[in-house]
Amino acid sequence: MKPLRFSAFLATLALVTACSRESCCDTCECTSTDTQTSKSANTPSTSTASPDISSATSDNTKQPSRKFPLKGVVTELLPDQSALMVKHEAIPGVMKAMTMMFTVDPAVITTVKKGDAITALMSRTADGDWHLNDVKVVSPATP
Repeated sequence: MKPLRFSAFLATLALVTACSRESCCDTCECTSTDTQTSKSANTPSTSTASPDISSATSDNTKQPSRKFPLKGVVTELLPDQSALMVKHEAIPGVMKAMTMMFTVDPAVITTVKKGDAITALMSRTADGDWHLNDVKVVSPATP
């Protein structure tokens, strides 16, 4: 009897865990509670239940990308890729703290240095890359 109860418990636990987790990006997992809080508190609802395909054109078929505030430190400049390596803080409901590459506007490469503390708005591009907009140096690197 005990093995049957234990098996039922494990099956229920696996089902509950699978239903209560949501993968937010390719590099992490977040709890659905964090994601729901983030979505309801910071962004408007974007329901895609029944899109009106009849009025879609090539200009308006893409959904607007959500933007998330980011705080971090530039660890490397990658000018040949128009990118920065940034060690960033956790972004609640999106990803854990980590060091990763972000694409940026090429002009940003000339305004930041390795070691600069920055803030920015992070968004996902159509091809799945993470991109930084509105990059601001909040504390310059110390020599």
